Order: sequence, then structure tokens, then C-alpha cells
Amino acid sequence: MSGIRIGIYLAAALALGWATWRIVDQVATGRVSKATEIYNQENRDAADAVAEARQRVRACHAAGRLWDRQAGQCLGPMPSPGK
Repeated sequence: MSGIRIGIYLAAALALGWATWRIVDQVATGRVSKATEIYNQENRDAADAVAEARQRVRACHAAGRLWDRQAGQCLGPMPSPGK
């Protein structure tokens, strides 16, 4: 009988260990998914900001004006070539 009891206790301990591992794995997976989601959103936001900035510079040039990189704004007309 002693061997059967040890087997039952061992099986219960293994089942408890497996259940604990599954719970920890699910929590960790959720955290990784959330972190990945945040990381991807930040990358999309950065890409959108770059595209918006590029569009402002192109619109400035299309209007025949000069973009000041230091000030980050559109200035007066572009100088004529050779001047």
C-alpha cells in the first residue's frame, strides 16, 4: 500500500506542478503580447510622425519656399540658382 500512496502523491505533485506551470506560462505570454503590442504601436507612431514631417517639408518645397532644418519651419522663397 505504501507504494501506491507514494505514486498517488507523486501524481498529485506532478499535476499541481503542471497546472502551476500552465498558469505562469499564460501570464507570461500575456505580458509578452502586451509588451509587443506597445512596442509595435510606438513604432507605428514614430513612422507616422516621420511621414507627416516629410509631407510638411515637401509641401514647403512645392510652394517654392525653403525649409529651415534648424528651426523646423518653412521660410521665405528659395534663392535663385547662382545667387
